[in-house]
Amino acid sequence: MEVVRGLNEGDRVVVRVGPAKRTALCPHCGQRTGRRHARGKERRLWHGMVGRRTVDLVTRAPRLWCRACHKAFTMPLPGVARWQRRTQEAEVFLRYELRSQSFGTVTAKTGVGYWALLQVVRRALPEVNWTELLQGAKGKGLALGLDEHSFRHQDMATTLTELWQHRLLTILPDDRQKTLDEHLEALPSEVKQAVREVCIDMKEGFLSVVERRLPEALVVVDPFHVIQDANKRLDEARRLEQQMNTCPLKKTPFLLGKEKLYPSQRAYLKEVFQRYPVLKEFYTVKEWLRELYRLPTRAEAERLFSRILIACQASDDAEMVRWGRTLKRWRPFILNHFVSRTTNAFTEGTHTKIKLLKRVSYGFRNVQVYIQKMLLGFLPPIL
Repeated sequence: MEVVRGLNEGDRVVVRVGPAKRTALCPHCGQRTGRRHARGKERRLWHGMVGRRTVDLVTRAPRLWCRACHKAFTMPLPGVARWQRRTQEAEVFLRYELRSQSFGTVTAKTGVGYWALLQVVRRALPEVNWTELLQGAKGKGLALGLDEHSFRHQDMATTLTELWQHRLLTILPDDRQKTLDEHLEALPSEVKQAVREVCIDMKEGFLSVVERRLPEALVVVDPFHVIQDANKRLDEARRLEQQMNTCPLKKTPFLLGKEKLYPSQRAYLKEVFQRYPVLKEFYTVKEWLRELYRLPTRAEAERLFSRILIACQASDDAEMVRWGRTLKRWRPFILNHFVSRTTNAFTEGTHTKIKLLKRVSYGFRNVQVYIQKMLLGFLPPIL
């Protein structure tokens, strides 16, 4: 469109524009025509903002007459979708603002209402381009990351990522097996065959669905969750001993790695372990698990893992024995980490950004709106 003139109207900049082309293709028969049928109605289009001032475009879309099919039609305006009151540049501006701000903040800044912004978000979200992902894999296949995070309080959502290409694929509205099962079942057959590994936490639901829908994929338990589970069990044992003996036990020295302890903390742990040998067993197994992931080969990891299981089974503490049974159940999937050293680190980083966007937005009530807003935050800034 060509600029005719510009005007200032208080906090608005109004630019009058006209169509650069005088002809258009007829939507009925496809013939090009330039014959004017009517002047057309004046349209005012929201084009974006300059500083704190809103920019509006005022134009007319003339009505043209097609000589071939003898029908009138409205000349389409470049950069303006049908029935829209905003230009495509305005849509790009709003998407960029919504990537890191809440709906309320963008509404206060631009004057565009919530429901209009929600439509902008929905139009911005493309389908997952599996062809592009497979081409980006360059024959190595795909590695999927599965993990859950809190949508609101105890309501969970499931994050699905591609780990080797660092892509957020989708967010499922809950953590139920049925939802994940239906999503994996709907994947294209060529994508299922290309999945080499799936990284999960120690959740039986995820494991059963992945083994059923992606039987050829290697299931890997994320090292972070293994160590997180070890720290949780150690802390529970510490709190139990503290409660039974009415003696305060410091939390930090137990959760720190052995190499990160100060001399005073080492002396403190040595004293505690003499009084509470069960805590020494939990701490030793936790440190062995940390050492496991620093080993260079799977064979060495298998030997250390066998040692861990023997130590758990030989313990007099029932909780330690149960921990050993859990580790034995997940042993092959924990050791699968040493095939490609795959972790869910990218998925955890995705959750960090999701939590930031959720905090900026002051929470969500509708899970579908939440999913769409989070996915928009991971789109490239220039759309």
